[in-house]
Amino acid sequence: MIGPKPEEMYGPTRRAIEDAFWDVLGTVAYGLLLCLVVLVGLQMVVLTLVFGGADPVSVGLLAVGGLAVAGSVYELHLTFDLRQGIRRERRGR
Repeated sequence: MIGPKPEEMYGPTRRAIEDAFWDVLGTVAYGLLLCLVVLVGLQMVVLTLVFGGADPVSVGLLAVGGLAVAGSVYELHLTFDLRQGIRRERRGR
């Protein structure tokens, strides 16, 4: 028989499957966390626009909320390559 025996491949195969499983779970958890930050940032912006005034605290809340939304959306774009998927879908038509 050429190549490694099945008994020799059990350990590396098991480690590779476990690594892939934990990578998927980590990516999903990271995506959910980023979505939560986007929602909290949007909530800050909307509530500040509706109930806030022109004081420095309201301006600060708007800035923090806007930065949270922008940063999280950008990181979601980088992590999941969202725009590339839209381009592929358009080319396929």
